Amino acid sequence: MGRPLRRLPGHQARPGRRDAGGGTGFEALHTYFLDRLLPVCAQLLDAAVASGETRSGLDPDLDACQLMCGIGNLCIGADGDPRYDARRLVALLVAGLRQPS
Repeated sequence: MGRPLRRLPGHQARPGRRDAGGGTGFEALHTYFLDRLLPVCAQLLDAAVASGETRSGLDPDLDACQLMCGIGNLCIGADGDPRYDARRLVALLVAGLRQPS
């Protein structure tokens, strides 16, 4: 589950990012990404839960949309500050989902 999710911070159009100009082009791209990525993220999350990869006690209402929005929000501003490492934060988020070894 971690590898595909860690790739998101490097992507140009981030799922959680909002266009300041409110352009319809961005909204169409945003919808396209959600339509394509949400089902895949849901499958990854379900598979991780079913295989016991995730730790117990996770919020049962955690769904793919919440996870993707969280990752997208971590990625906001990643281009503006060289000290901000969105990939590292996403790795910490995913590590927090994992079952302790």
